[in-house]
Parts: sequence; structure tokens; C-alpha cells
Amino acid sequence: MVVVSVTAQRKNKPVMMPVPDASWAPILPPSNMIAAWELMDVKREASLAHQTGQNRVGAVVRDNSSMEDLLSWGANGLAFSKALPNGVTKEQVARACWFLGQGQPVRDVLLLESRLAAETRTAVDALLALDRDFDLASPETFAKLPMALNRSGEAQAGSFSLGSATYHVMAVAPSDFWSEEILDTLLEYINAGGRVVFVGRQPLTIQRLLFRTGVVRVGDLPDDIARGLSYASQSDFHAELVESGERAASIRYQHRRDDKRDYFYVLNSDRQHAVNVRLGFAASGSVEEWDLATGIVTPTKLLQREIPAGGTVALVVTKIQTK
Repeated sequence: MVVVSVTAQRKNKPVMMPVPDASWAPILPPSNMIAAWELMDVKREASLAHQTGQNRVGAVVRDNSSMEDLLSWGANGLAFSKALPNGVTKEQVARACWFLGQGQPVRDVLLLESRLAAETRTAVDALLALDRDFDLASPETFAKLPMALNRSGEAQAGSFSLGSATYHVMAVAPSDFWSEEILDTLLEYINAGGRVVFVGRQPLTIQRLLFRTGVVRVGDLPDDIARGLSYASQSDFHAELVESGERAASIRYQHRRDDKRDYFYVLNSDRQHAVNVRLGFAASGSVEEWDLATGIVTPTKLLQREIPAGGTVALVVTKIQTK
């Protein structure tokens, strides 16, 4: 899964990122922008945008949040309740938002939220620690948006669309209740070849969905969820600690893709400690680092990085065009 080919080194003036237009610039105080600032709300907004074919996801940076966290949870349009953080420029914010507005999100997992907020958040944190990005859907959204099983091609077998978004597996958050409407929809999906992972505590009413091909029930620990997802969907990204080879639990990422490139925004969410990681991607081609602070583009083949506390790295994989 590691990318090996690299573009030739440019010898003259630095190659620069495209210059974002003014629509990607941060909104500074005083501002009337109404947008999410809690991370779970940002994830919900990013998920709904993906499912309804929208590209912009606004968020407000407040005292208890950082722009890097908001971006790593799916935002790509930022307003600031106060001045920009020290050392951060408007151009840097615009580049980061533009970067995270390219192409479409790559998220293979749909997590169906339950009415148990704490248990749903446990499942969310487990997925993040597993380097598995995902979309959320509330029962209301799940019931409202059109859902269809994708039967075209072996690679897409078992995948499904919810609105405009396509997923390979559905994870069902711990719950004490699911409506008959939701259970009927899940059963229809399962009978059509879909894959469902029930996580943790579940009501007895799911019994009629169990013991079917494509259905597993697992605990709510990260390793349990990893086993449940592994049969249905391969991760598009991974980060492991160089010293131990263990999963780097503090890493968060966003992956987007267009016809020519894959874009990876990688954050070390640990605000106290740097992390030395080895990165891997489900993409092949030439690799560049796009410096969001300066705009400079640098070819690279080094996928081992020390990412400072709270730091980020933006990597782009450009597909090799065959004649």
C-alpha cells in the first residue's frame, strides 16, 4: 500500500500550490457566520454535505477548538471568533480549506448513530483511533435519503449509496432501540448483499438480522471494531509508530480524491507530544508534500515523518498517466 514512485526534482524556482480564490479565505471577526464548532457537529455537517452532494462545510474556530481539529473532522470553510492564532496567516487558512475542498471525500464506512450519545461517541473515537474515516447518519437522515445497493462490478459488490455518497460497510452504533422502519431497511440491505457491523450493546429486536451473510456483531473496543470492518472494507490510510509498529492513535486524517490526485491531510491531534510515524496510502503514483504555510510543493518519497504536537502534513499522490 506504500507509494514508491516520485516526480523528478525541480531545480529552479519552487513549484507552488494553486492560489485559492477569495471564497476560501477565512472569515474574521466581527462575523455573523452561523456554523458548527463542536467536533461531532462538524462531522455531522461534513457527512450530510457528502450525502447531499455539497462541497463546503463551514465551522467556527473558538477558544475550545483549533482550526486543525475542525479541518481533520471534515470542515473546509473557517470563521474565527477571535483573531487568527499566532503565526497563522490568512493565506495559510485559505490553502488548507482549498486543499480540503478538492475532489470528493473518500469515506468507506457509514456509522448509523443511535439515541445513546455517549455510546455513539465511543464508537466514533474507536473509528478515529483505527485510522478509519467515516460519515455519520442519524436515523432520521438514514430514513430520509435514498439508499441503493451498488451491484456494478466485483470491486463494488456489497457497496451502497446513501444520497450522493457511496460506502462499503455500515457500522451500527451501540443502542437500546431501533425503530422497525430502520430494522426493515437494514434487513433489505443485508438480503441484497450488504455488510453490517453491529457494535456493542444492541436491543433484542436486532435478532432477526443476525446469523445472515454479511452481518457481524462485535464489542465496542477499537480492536473488536477493526475485526468487524476488516472483512468488508480495507482502510485507505494508515499511520504506525516507527519505534513499535503499533497504530498511531493520535493521527487524524482527511482523504479526498479527484480524477488526477489523492489528497491527504494528516494531523497529530496530540497537543503535547510529537509523533514519529510511517504513513501508508491506498493510492499509487508520484508523491508531493504541499506546504500549506508557504504554498511550496516538494516531491518526496519519505513516508516516515515526525509530526510535531498539533502539527499537520499535506500530501498529494498524483496518478501516473499511461499512454
